Amino acid sequence: MKKSLYFISIIALFWLSGCSVSNKVIVPLTSQVVAEDTYTIIWNGTSIAYRYADEKWERAANYDYQFSVMQKRYDNLWKSVKTLHRMHPDYDGKAGQRDQTMYFELNYFSRHDSILCKLATSLGNGKGFTDVEFRNQTLEFKLKT
Repeated sequence: MKKSLYFISIIALFWLSGCSVSNKVIVPLTSQVVAEDTYTIIWNGTSIAYRYADEKWERAANYDYQFSVMQKRYDNLWKSVKTLHRMHPDYDGKAGQRDQTMYFELNYFSRHDSILCKLATSLGNGKGFTDVEFRNQTLEFKLKT
């Protein structure tokens, strides 16, 4: 009986530790559940990394990662969650934890003949602008430290 209770306790501990949330991820800005999005996009892929050293870009395979992004669009409000996992066994942790989750919320609005946006992310807040077809976009935000 003691062995089975010990075993169940260990399993419960591992399960609960997997439920933790990173303190670097921001909570969405509202508790309101919006179930009816106008458009959902999902990206999955890999990223090949480079580092800038000695005045040139050098391949840095130990920073490569797999990623997934789910973006939900609600008219002028776009909400995205990105997860990434650094794949290389020699990853040194300099770019953050091996597994990361990031949140992005872009609120678009028109002013004169421009499309602007307010940006709230887990990396920092800022602003942006885009062309009317959303093909050429600039986002600026101050990184949280």
